[in-house]
Amino acid sequence: MAGQHASKHLDETGPSAAPPNVPLVAIAKAMLFPLFFVVMFALCYISAFHAPTPQDVKLALVGPTQQTSRVADQIAQHSPGHSRSPPRLTSRRRSRTSVDSTSPV
Repeated sequence: MAGQHASKHLDETGPSAAPPNVPLVAIAKAMLFPLFFVVMFALCYISAFHAPTPQDVKLALVGPTQQTSRVADQIAQHSPGHSRSPPRLTSRRRSRTSVDSTSPV
């Protein structure tokens, strides 16, 4: 008898055994948590790159007048729609104060 019981047990768990009957609701519940993270990751990633141009950047040009004039002209040429050009300063300390205290350009 013990031999018959052992062979019957092996047949039920072997490769020919039928897969367990798992309800669809249990599968859906198990997949809900990973699916949430996949969707939220995609949304966060897409929202971070929806407008890759810099906005509200504070800027001050520091250096000799000849060089800062050229750079200011190039900035004005490549950034249409901005009415103000960045302030041109000669000292690093004044530029730091200017950037820290002014509103975004």
